[in-house]
Amino acid sequence: MSGPLQELARSARRWPQLVEACKAPAEAQAKVWSETKALLDEAPFWRARHGGAAPAIEAHEPTVYSDYAEAVEATWASGQSALSGAPVVLWALSSGSSGRQKRFPWTQAFIDQHREGSDLTLPVFEAIARRKGRGPLLALVATSPRVLAPSGSPTGYASNLLGPDSNPVYPRSIDYSKEAFTTWMPLYAAAADLGGIRAVSCDHVLVLVDQLEKGRERYLSVLDGSGSPPEGLPAPAVTPTRLDYLREVLLDPAPLSLATLWPQLRVIHTWRSATAGLQARMLLTTAVPGCQLVDFTYAASEGPIANPIDPDGIGGPIHPGSVVHEFLELGAQGRPDEVLKAWELEVGRRYEVLMTTKMGLVRYRIGDVVECTGWFHRTPTLRFVGRVGREISLGVTTFSESELTGALAATARPPRVKQVFGPGPDGRALVLYTTSLLSADDLESIHRFVRDANDTYRGFHAEGRMAKIRQELLPPDHPVWSHCEPQHAQSKPRFLIDRPIADFVGRPSEGA
Repeated sequence: MSGPLQELARSARRWPQLVEACKAPAEAQAKVWSETKALLDEAPFWRARHGGAAPAIEAHEPTVYSDYAEAVEATWASGQSALSGAPVVLWALSSGSSGRQKRFPWTQAFIDQHREGSDLTLPVFEAIARRKGRGPLLALVATSPRVLAPSGSPTGYASNLLGPDSNPVYPRSIDYSKEAFTTWMPLYAAAADLGGIRAVSCDHVLVLVDQLEKGRERYLSVLDGSGSPPEGLPAPAVTPTRLDYLREVLLDPAPLSLATLWPQLRVIHTWRSATAGLQARMLLTTAVPGCQLVDFTYAASEGPIANPIDPDGIGGPIHPGSVVHEFLELGAQGRPDEVLKAWELEVGRRYEVLMTTKMGLVRYRIGDVVECTGWFHRTPTLRFVGRVGREISLGVTTFSESELTGALAATARPPRVKQVFGPGPDGRALVLYTTSLLSADDLESIHRFVRDANDTYRGFHAEGRMAKIRQELLPPDHPVWSHCEPQHAQSKPRFLIDRPIADFVGRPSEGA
């Protein structure tokens, strides 16, 4: 059975398990905690903390990464997880798009748990959407060099570590080198008449088209045999019919698009939440009519969170039988008595996510804010909103409020000028909206400050994948300013907005 068919069969087997868990979430969560507690009771970190067996989960304080940092460093050196007592199989790196990069010790029990709770419906949606197109599926994951921890365990990004062992479109080894991925992955993608694309970040798809645009002649020469194939990699398999089509498309001076490159493309499976949805919608404007945009599974290095079950919706239900999901009201201090169970959420309200997993993290605050959008049986459906601490996420890069306020502090800000940062209309640039334009020197100063403070912005800007921060003049009576004003004496004015400026025209004022 091929890879896609294996994934489809796996999803079909697991769907009844999801439904049963969602019908009885309290029982499902209690079972997961019981299994997790059995590991914690034998783990050095938790035995030292509690002097023996771990107490009931309700007695645990919510935690953050710094609570585990010393134990993680000891595990990094030894290869035996102090958090769960099991050998470390893989080390997952956080993206580092906001704050210092973190390392998470993945054990086999946690890997199985992560797989159990994620990608439940993704293959099903792809199979349905591609029924009219017969082309292969291009699965793009984060590039991740296969470096080893001192103990010998492979280290990489979560989407790479959980990715397929083989890829029907390009050699898997390309994922281990950013240079090889950027240079040669487009060659293999062009050779295939794709029926679907799977990408955690839609920026990967945008960059793919950009690279093919820039390297038309180079890629065509390799495909038709007049140029040299990539060293150490197999020659791309391209049919005569596909090659004739590519000659026509790549020699035509008209700009390339998803529609011209892959007329059989029927589904793009990518992250659609928050401002990443701006970039996602851009993809459909260049794809063939009828191509479907489906939300990606919502997961993190710390574990699975929600699975989309509506092909037209964003977000979906948690899997109560995978990991323990709990929540805090926004602004809560983080006391044990403030923690809410999944079935205690209210539709339309926003919460901070806590997770307890077999990795050994208990009531871990991952820093994500979600909105409860409804119910699937007795289990809440969730939509990612943003990050705790006021940040703007453009998918591949996250800007914190402290970075942006620090950048503005270095400029000669005129008095009584309104300013707010937000995503540009295409989701690939940050815009400073203001009632009085800054000088070119001040704007350049902001760019340099943020570039020096934000590694991913610096890297993606240098590669041309992200535009430079720009400014746009708005009138003092623009609707966005009422949205940004403080709502009471003790609240701060909103300095960041998570939607394009056009969304605020004709909308009522919202609380900060």
